[in-house]
Amino acid sequence: MKKLILPLLFFPIGLIYAQNSTKLIIRDTRSINDLPNAKYSGIEAEFKYRNIIGVPGLGNYSANLTISPWNDKDNSGGENHQLNFNQGGIFYRKALPLATEWGAWQQLILANNNGNVGIGTNNPDAKLAVKGNIHANEVKVDLAVPADYVFQKYYTGKSSLNSTYHFRTLNEIKSFTEQHHHLPDLPSAKEIQENGLKLGEMNNLLLQKIEELTLHLIEQNSKIDQLTQEINQLKQN
Repeated sequence: MKKLILPLLFFPIGLIYAQNSTKLIIRDTRSINDLPNAKYSGIEAEFKYRNIIGVPGLGNYSANLTISPWNDKDNSGGENHQLNFNQGGIFYRKALPLATEWGAWQQLILANNNGNVGIGTNNPDAKLAVKGNIHANEVKVDLAVPADYVFQKYYTGKSSLNSTYHFRTLNEIKSFTEQHHHLPDLPSAKEIQENGLKLGEMNNLLLQKIEELTLHLIEQNSKIDQLTQEINQLKQN
């Protein structure tokens, strides 16, 4: 196989001067998985089988760049670094020169031309698009119009938070659900299947329904109290 060449200016390490060469030769060491101390005091580019060095991604082949700032005799100069370029993306690992093995590969996350970042997807449609599960201790969502407009409208007759909000009676809700098979203001099952859920919007709508349910329970409790008083009065008579 032909040796591959890459311009030196590709690498963000400042200007490199050489008397007889303006390009960095990529060595064909495809079947070798070197230890961290195999290279020292320099930069080396190599052609590698992806599975030989255990790098994630796609395709059989990859380009591997090793940056070794110090010698191979001790760890006082810090870690050696490797970048791997393959069809699945760009990956990075590091290790001290005297380590017995390299650290785990980590994928570099790059933004596309629109400034969007994709994890598990090559076509992110938002600032951050994740094709897979997310594990977090906390998720903070900003809301421009929190659901307290329900109480505002119910107790004062108007709402500065949402002037178009309408508090429905139980009969109105019954009629709506009989016709549409989902709660008012909430997306239908078909809409969710086609468009997904917006976390902030849905949580706010669910809070709206909780506040509406609370008010309906208060109304029902007031009616029960009134009926109880009337029954007690009838018993006394």
